[in-house]
Amino acid sequence: MLPALHVHVVRQGESALQTVISRLTHENRITPDQIRSAERYRRLEPKKMLPEILVELNLVAEEDVMRTASRAYGVAYAEFSTEDIDPSATELLSYDIAKRYAVFPMREEDGELVIATSNPLNLNDLDDVRALTGMRVRPVYCPRPQIGDCIDKYYRFDEIVRVSLDNLIDEAKIEMTKDHDHRRDFLDIENLCNESSVVVKLVNLILSNAIKLRASDIHIEPQSKFVQVRFRVDGSLRPIMQVPAMLRPALSARIKILAELDIAEMRKAQDGRAAILVDDRKVDLRVVISPTFYGEKIVIRLLDTREARVELHKIGLAPAESA
Repeated sequence: MLPALHVHVVRQGESALQTVISRLTHENRITPDQIRSAERYRRLEPKKMLPEILVELNLVAEEDVMRTASRAYGVAYAEFSTEDIDPSATELLSYDIAKRYAVFPMREEDGELVIATSNPLNLNDLDDVRALTGMRVRPVYCPRPQIGDCIDKYYRFDEIVRVSLDNLIDEAKIEMTKDHDHRRDFLDIENLCNESSVVVKLVNLILSNAIKLRASDIHIEPQSKFVQVRFRVDGSLRPIMQVPAMLRPALSARIKILAELDIAEMRKAQDGRAAILVDDRKVDLRVVISPTFYGEKIVIRLLDTREARVELHKIGLAPAESA
């Protein structure tokens, strides 16, 4: 026997969608021509519902669609600014699952998990959330951008970074090396900062993967809601990952420590250098930090001495020419 939620939503189904479109048309918020345009566009995005496409095409205001749809679906419309949100509810659903399904666990109420979703008719996603949490799920209708903002706001930063790091290759052992009177002293990175720190692991992974991909430089660029990390490989900048904005100060401070720069100075440009060992390969780093509107932009030039050494016979010189 289907759960009560399923019976309720299934009965609403396609008739609810038609009700939404009919109400919007009756209220002169959309025209038949606009509906036909949205239907043509939907052939390219078959997984999206027609009301969602109408909003994407700027044919109707999102709030109008959401309120009309909530009445048609029989699902409450939620505004996060007025809703009761229990931060501990995030422990019931992992960050990567919340991101994947674009849902946010708002609170536990009467033995049910109240879930914010922009698509309450997607029974497959609701079934998955119910199976993963082992709880009955009660969806509330909410704009997708608000859901994304709440996910980034309420989930713990180390869980967010753990998922972000999945985009990178396995962590390599990194050691620092310093010059003292032309002698090399190798210091384990643990002596500079706690090895278990999320930020330390993040910087280690960025550096080790840039070297493995033979990148010439790393660009760490702060944006309004995240920090974009890009590698320059074969002359082209390639996006690698996005780091949560809350890690921006710690990420900058960690790199300043490696380059022996002033971690308290954030208003002036700084440049420094460092040398690291990655899998017994020595790599020199040239670090330039510049203040921007959203924070400090960091550019790290990688100079791999082993990659820079090219034998003459490999550049096409004949024996007589290389003699």
